[in-house]
Amino acid sequence: MLGFALKRLVFTLCSIPFILWIMLALTRLSPVDPVQQLIDAHDYSADKQEQAETYSSTAKRLGYNKPPFYLAVTKSNYEAEFYRFTYPLKKQFFSRFLDENYSYEATSNLYNELQILRSQHSNDVLENFDETPTASVLIENLRTEIIARDSIQSFNALTPLIERVIESKNSTYSLLPRFLFFGWDNQFHCKLTSIASLQWGNSITDGKPASNKIFMAFRITLMLLIMALIVGYTLGIYLGIWFHRKPQSIVTKFLEPLFYALRSLPLFVFALVLLVVFTTAELSPMLKIFPAVNAYGWSSTDSFLANFSKNFNQLILPTLCISIYSLSYICRQVKASLERENSALYNTTGKMKGISSWQLFLHRFRNIRSILITMIGSGIVSGFAGAVLIEYIFNIPGIGRLILDSVKSNDLVVLLPAALILFVASSITLLISDLLYRYYDPKIALNEN
Repeated sequence: MLGFALKRLVFTLCSIPFILWIMLALTRLSPVDPVQQLIDAHDYSADKQEQAETYSSTAKRLGYNKPPFYLAVTKSNYEAEFYRFTYPLKKQFFSRFLDENYSYEATSNLYNELQILRSQHSNDVLENFDETPTASVLIENLRTEIIARDSIQSFNALTPLIERVIESKNSTYSLLPRFLFFGWDNQFHCKLTSIASLQWGNSITDGKPASNKIFMAFRITLMLLIMALIVGYTLGIYLGIWFHRKPQSIVTKFLEPLFYALRSLPLFVFALVLLVVFTTAELSPMLKIFPAVNAYGWSSTDSFLANFSKNFNQLILPTLCISIYSLSYICRQVKASLERENSALYNTTGKMKGISSWQLFLHRFRNIRSILITMIGSGIVSGFAGAVLIEYIFNIPGIGRLILDSVKSNDLVVLLPAALILFVASSITLLISDLLYRYYDPKIALNEN
């Protein structure tokens, strides 16, 4: 058992870098630029030169001035410096020329000269040269501009640079791959080391320490899940036993199809129905039992029990929502497991020996403990997954709501550690569930080879 536990822990730790890499890759596919979003949030506006400087300094502060990974495989005309560009327009300019098989050195000389000319002269071609759709179109526009401004010496200096760019075009660039190694100074390695050392930095949205926000939100989610598990599994096990022992009772005939019907509803629909019916006077003032959803009074300085007692009345409805929604599954599993055990031969042997039906039931119930352990473990994991939905609907500042807000604001400082904490918590929960499964049912052989 110890070997199995160590193997699972090692597998979990080895999975963290892979999951981190997947999340970073997905964030790079997002159409929203987190650096520009942060700049826009401060209502910053200036000319292009100042915008570029502000963008570069902000990107450097957030760590986006580094390559994304340890290595890259590109066309042979790409240089390592290209992956350290932060300003999008500069990156687009070089990408257009390099993708059309022009050399990096000639493109860099042309770009630097155009930057100088833009600071000295004002016209449409120079003002928007880094937004031109293709390299060929830009070259033609520059040639036209040189002819139109033949009397200006600085424009004449562009002619040899353009010629060098044209001469540098080589179709073999797209045929020969180039392997670039950036060493340890890359975004992935920096994120991995900062997460491993618990030095997560400050949130880019409000400047608060990310660790404080994440652990506070995780405590709130854990509080909600514990309440939901206690209520849901206590009622679920009791009703499952009731349905098994008294299948013809009125309670069984009424509640069993009702739970199945509730289970068929999507969780968000069920949550919204509860929210409208029991927190507002839309249907009847008498049904307004629970307080309306508002900002919770969570405090990082208060203890766990103090926060629990302060916000208990607002946790009742989301707890009931999760509990009632899971009752159907729990009841069905308990009832089916007891019926399967009821058909075992030891029941007949016990009756022949004069063992009471209550003692036989207790024996059957002990045999389904492994199934209950599995349901509790999977219930905790699914609770973490459903936390985003429940916490968003009921305005609970838990880990799910925090992750959703971090995704919307591209706050990777908070998003990456929060997601990894949920992964580690889910893995540890499943590991404990498997170990308890083995402890209560020695016949189950875990894979220790």
